[in-house]
Amino acid sequence: MENVIEEINNFEKTINSANRPDCLILVEGESEEIFIPIIALRADINLKAKKIKVYNCKSKQKVLSDFLSFKEKYPDLKMVCLLDSDAVKEKEEIQRIITDKLDKYRLIYIAHGAFEDLFDLETSLTVLNALHPNGEDIIKDDIEQSKDFARSISKVLFSKKKEKFDKVKFAKMMAFKLPIDKIPHEIKDVFDKALLLCSKSKYIKK
Repeated sequence: MENVIEEINNFEKTINSANRPDCLILVEGESEEIFIPIIALRADINLKAKKIKVYNCKSKQKVLSDFLSFKEKYPDLKMVCLLDSDAVKEKEEIQRIITDKLDKYRLIYIAHGAFEDLFDLETSLTVLNALHPNGEDIIKDDIEQSKDFARSISKVLFSKKKEKFDKVKFAKMMAFKLPIDKIPHEIKDVFDKALLLCSKSKYIKK
């Protein structure tokens, strides 16, 4: 069993270990950093082989500052930024900068909510109940859909199971359980833009 766990841990480390990447996918947190390389591989996109690396900036503010820093230090580096809906200031600043540089930089913006809100509720509940098997299952009626998913589920988990919502564990299990045909279009867009930027073919502005 220990060998299996070690192999899984090594797998998670190696699939996002592109040396001297041609393109960085800048994300706000560990959830996206874990989810994106795994779901990409399940969708037959080997980011490491394409020299694409997911980079955890650790906050929306750092996505902007890291983007500016890498742009200055590594002028040939391609970058795709993924931002949650509350990163309005960061989105506007990055959009302003990349307007005439779309052959090198792209921005994907989650229009409503955050990363956890991208997934269909049925799959999200399946993942949550697998992560928290004790007690009653969480059902659709438990979720306050007027609130963002993380906030709503945190309340439900504490109320029904006296447990806390772990975004990273949720993202990791989601990466393995999500049906490929349910990959959110924002994540597909991240892949499409990163692959386009790394393409050796003539750039076509879209």
